[in-house]
Amino acid sequence: MSPPAIPIALCADDFGLAPGVSQAIADLAVAGRLTSISCMTGTTHWRAESGRLRDLPDGIEIGLHVTLASHDRSLAVLAAEAFSGRLNSRAIASEIETQLDRFEAAAGRQPDFLDGHLHVHQLPSIRDVVAEIWRTRLAGRPWIRNTATSAERIARRPVARLRAGALSCLGAGARRRWSSIGAATNADFAGVRDFNESAGYRTLMRHYLRNPRAGLLVMCHPGLPDSSLAAVDPVVEPRRGEFDYLASGEFVDDLRAAGAYLQPISRTCARVGS
Repeated sequence: MSPPAIPIALCADDFGLAPGVSQAIADLAVAGRLTSISCMTGTTHWRAESGRLRDLPDGIEIGLHVTLASHDRSLAVLAAEAFSGRLNSRAIASEIETQLDRFEAAAGRQPDFLDGHLHVHQLPSIRDVVAEIWRTRLAGRPWIRNTATSAERIARRPVARLRAGALSCLGAGARRRWSSIGAATNADFAGVRDFNESAGYRTLMRHYLRNPRAGLLVMCHPGLPDSSLAAVDPVVEPRRGEFDYLASGEFVDDLRAAGAYLQPISRTCARVGS
């Protein structure tokens, strides 16, 4: 008798970044290849692209992809300010609130979850701001993504191990903070990559799916390249590779071979600290 299948989530990041990215994500959601969509509400394309969200199947989780790093304020600068205690938490809170306002105006409701572009929502001080917004404005309902996983699982996934390790440490700290307020989160995390791998995306996904556990969240970045994407982001062609694979029967086969199936995190995530 085969063991029961394991529920995992697959979240596509960067909806709203460019029309080709939003279209690819919406197409995959309609095809049943995603559980979650993370939205960037501060882009020039957000208002126009947000209309695609109204045509998605019921059950797709739609969240806010908190975006704080930009050309004016790089991730390195933001991280340095966060770790040194020089971050202006009030300004960060205001920016996140503004992005939430844009999300709610377009979606007509609160987000199902929160995460961060370049995982900035987990940085010191910012994780505290996120916790306070979760507790007060969002009434404690949405789950929050964390990038923590085990050293053993990172070793088993020969993909961007240094980056995955650093993000795991960052995620573990954030998870402890959110545990203190009872926030729900994913139980495991995968999907980290360098975007310059020689291996195809199918190979990477097979590593992410190896020995899955319930509550695993896999991050992905599918897209259809266009001039708008090329103008704002260096990652272009790898997005097409992710889209082509996720839209294919190979992805369905690989999920089945891994003993996994797609299910929203809200139905499987553990209460951290429980």
